[in-house]
Amino acid sequence: MNNNAVLSVEGVDEKRRILLVYHNMHPDIGALTRGLEADERTEIISAHPEKALDQLNDIDAVIFYQPNRVFAPLMAKIIEEQINVWLISGPQTDWSEVSKIQPVLQKEFLGVSDELFSLVNREFSLFQPPYEKWSQMPPLVSDIGPLSINTPHEALLTSVLQNQPSKSIQLGFFEQKGMRWIVWDGIGLWRWKMEAFRQTKSHESFDAFLGILGKYITKHQEKSVLKVKFNSVYSQSAQAELYAQYLDKTDELDMSADLEIKLIHQESKREIIRPLLADSKQYKLNLSDLAPGIYNFTVRVLGTTEQKSGQFEIDPIQREMGQGFAKIQPMKSWAELNQAPLYYLSKMEDLREKLLTEPKFMPREVVTEKKLDFIRWYYALAFLILMSTVEWFIRKYNGLT
Repeated sequence: MNNNAVLSVEGVDEKRRILLVYHNMHPDIGALTRGLEADERTEIISAHPEKALDQLNDIDAVIFYQPNRVFAPLMAKIIEEQINVWLISGPQTDWSEVSKIQPVLQKEFLGVSDELFSLVNREFSLFQPPYEKWSQMPPLVSDIGPLSINTPHEALLTSVLQNQPSKSIQLGFFEQKGMRWIVWDGIGLWRWKMEAFRQTKSHESFDAFLGILGKYITKHQEKSVLKVKFNSVYSQSAQAELYAQYLDKTDELDMSADLEIKLIHQESKREIIRPLLADSKQYKLNLSDLAPGIYNFTVRVLGTTEQKSGQFEIDPIQREMGQGFAKIQPMKSWAELNQAPLYYLSKMEDLREKLLTEPKFMPREVVTEKKLDFIRWYYALAFLILMSTVEWFIRKYNGLT
């Protein structure tokens, strides 16, 4: 066989798995589950703290809903394995246990619960929330003691108690020791979901907000924010392109970065350095002009330590390897049957002379002449009869003879 092709198949599993751990059932559990699973790539696994230890395999993040002393073994294991944590606290939260595993979280627990309204931080820059009507939301319930985060962090919401704004963090984000944390001080999220539906006639906006939190908490620091898409094998005869995307910490595309690629031809060791060009929502590089062979490459973001390496092959054009020849004996038989001469390459001039002088091969010109009268008599006769008829009717109508 003269034709062959090299195929490559790559599979990517982008399913996010979040373990939701709670001690007592609450309407917030259902609201969180439905809201997060509105994104088809998110899977929520609910469990009590006693059984959650057996379900930590392939978990991207854990949601602790009002953790207490029963959560202690699980929280210690989570810290040991450096799994990202989303903490939702309320009146039943045991802050002494929380502070043991994460000392930067300080809650002045007063033992008095009350309704806490929300005040948005306009300087929040971690991401752009798809829902922003926080001041119109019903209050959440938690201990009235202030909550602080003693490490660099960003707060989207702070608490308002009895119409008095405070510095107590209601919804905050921070990273420490290879882990990402979300802290939400207050229960009653199901009321927020219902209020958002009442305002917008849809669950989409609030579910989208929960989805962003789910994406943030399931993204690990060690994962690269530089994504490169390429084929293992390119055909030299087809369009060969390499694509890259650079994401910030909020998984948003950063199209202001400068990306560069270094290519090394494996056989000749030739090095090629080229910039990647921004194209809509990605960076692109055309590889069609590269010589056939195997290339090792490294894409890096200038000014950062982010880089991604890989390998691809430019497959040469496969040409058909065949031979063509004239079958002399059948041609001789045909020439004898039709009483026609047979010419070889050595007598091409004789063939040319015959084609130029043979009358039946001479070009012919056919001229057809057709004579037409300037005025066709039958048209003139019809016009004359029509005018005479019109004149006769007009005379009769006017009483003339």
